[in-house]
Amino acid sequence: MVRFTELPKSGTGDKGKYIPLADELRSRPGAWALVFEDQYKWYARAIKFGWLLGFSPPGSFEATCRGVNQKTGKSKEIYARYVGGN
Repeated sequence: MVRFTELPKSGTGDKGKYIPLADELRSRPGAWALVFEDQYKWYARAIKFGWLLGFSPPGSFEATCRGVNQKTGKSKEIYARYVGGN
């Protein structure tokens, strides 16, 4: 027997810990915010593509990196903003 239901949200195993951050960005559309320091550049891509829970649909957030820590290879700063849902 088939059971139709809502599809559970997918993510990278973050258990929704970034949802409050995404909600805060949504409260000020278009405003850039420093969201991570000394973190891997992957997080900017994860925000843009909606890979972190809360940052969906894909493309509704922009993110960019500034500076690189030469010792760790991590981005010194990651900025993000909400640009609206697709």
